[in-house]
Amino acid sequence: MASSNNTRLMPVFALLAAVLLWSSSFVGMKIALREVAPLTIIWLRLFFATLVVLPMLRRDMGANRKPGDWKWLLLVAFFQPCLYFTLESYALQYTSASEAGTISATMPLMVAVLAALFLGERASLTMVTGLVISCAGVAWLTLAGAPTEAGPNPVLGNSLEFAAMVAAAGYTLGLRKLEGRYGAWALTALQCFAGLIWFLPGALVSGLPDLSSVSTSWPSLLAVVYMGVFVSLGAFWCYNYALAHVPAGRASAYINMVPVLSLLLGWLVLEERLAPTQYAACAVVLVGVCLSQELVPWRGRLRAARAVV
Repeated sequence: MASSNNTRLMPVFALLAAVLLWSSSFVGMKIALREVAPLTIIWLRLFFATLVVLPMLRRDMGANRKPGDWKWLLLVAFFQPCLYFTLESYALQYTSASEAGTISATMPLMVAVLAALFLGERASLTMVTGLVISCAGVAWLTLAGAPTEAGPNPVLGNSLEFAAMVAAAGYTLGLRKLEGRYGAWALTALQCFAGLIWFLPGALVSGLPDLSSVSTSWPSLLAVVYMGVFVSLGAFWCYNYALAHVPAGRASAYINMVPVLSLLLGWLVLEERLAPTQYAACAVVLVGVCLSQELVPWRGRLRAARAVV
């Protein structure tokens, strides 16, 4: 009995760990930016991730590769990590980790809408309505923000973060075109390698962190290593482990915890504070996300009432 309970709980713990790691990436980036340039952070993050995952590249390449796959692989790598990390790293220079984490909740909705536009997948009216509500919440969150030390230019920062979510959605659609012909670790290794090449010129121009002042720079350096190994790879492994044991719809619902945990971690670790109107805007974003995924409880009761009538 105890073994059975552990089997059921392990995927839940894995999902919670993945969500917590993803939520902490916004805080980690803000800490790293104190001492390290954005493009250098990304290059170092990918460097540490590559050291761990590169040995798995060859054995996980898959046996159903097609000659034209390189085009889609390049597109996937361009969207993420190249475009996505560039946009998000600069976004976090201008906005708070709390606001960036909230905006990240719109990504699954963008995937659904873009898949309907470009892949012919069905998008319900409820899903589109949820996206519109979430985007309105993001606009409100941005316009209600005032410049602070944590977010000196929230309009620019939130716009860049929103653009990063569009890049993440494009990455997801590109993966669907590959039809599962490559293993997860192989794709991760290829992306890390592509990112190392893409960000190397920027890292060389920006310069490596000054190790002579380790006493002041060590939190930023540890944050970079943490994001490279634990966030980039640890969260990825946890989420894929969970997907092997629970339905995808149930697993994706846990992602809705990311903005809430980002707000909490931003408050606990970075002492970030939002204006009351911004917290209301965050609530609007989350309502839109929950509505689109049919997580708002009154919808089920409304359908039941209509059935009775």
